[in-house]
Amino acid sequence: MKLIITAVLKEGKSFIGINTQSFDPAFPGMMRQVGGAWWSPPHKQWLLPYYEAAVTALEQVLLLKRYSHNTVKTYIKVFRQFILFYNDRKPSSLIKMFYEAVLGQSEKVRDLIRPKKAFKLPHVLSEAEVERLIKATDNPKHKCILMLIYSGGLRLGELIRLRLDDLEPAAGRIFVYGGKGKKDRCTILSPKVWQQLQEYIAVYRPVDWVF
Repeated sequence: MKLIITAVLKEGKSFIGINTQSFDPAFPGMMRQVGGAWWSPPHKQWLLPYYEAAVTALEQVLLLKRYSHNTVKTYIKVFRQFILFYNDRKPSSLIKMFYEAVLGQSEKVRDLIRPKKAFKLPHVLSEAEVERLIKATDNPKHKCILMLIYSGGLRLGELIRLRLDDLEPAAGRIFVYGGKGKKDRCTILSPKVWQQLQEYIAVYRPVDWVF
């Protein structure tokens, strides 16, 4: 499918005009799924507001860079709000990415001033608080989940993707695949947690995934 893309000025506003070089019956359905796109009979083209074209371009860059689904969704939402509100004013991190990676205009944001982030110490539970939290449930599965998160430092996404083959009790470790930043890592599997896991496995008999 070859596309014809043109710049369209309508009632003082900029649009991207999109059409196919030859008729394609699937194309209208595809365009209806693009936010903000509409068919203009006078122009005989699908029109897309310039900001939506920019949003789509940024989304493609984020996907190519393998950002997580939630990160892409958040960046796109904030970016759309930004350009709708500020329009043509001078453009922080995602705006900088758009100018550098999408437009190839890094010089425009080279001296962009970013506000300093506040540094706050995290609230850490005491040993007594953690012990009370784990003892609060008698469910073997829930107890294992709490113990793994605490002792192994697992994130929720890492926990639910954990397989039985990832547990290495002989080496006292857990292999975590595709953690934050799509990185693999190893973490601790303590003898106490492994003992609890064995009790859970004996009762629930998981086949592949731990939970």
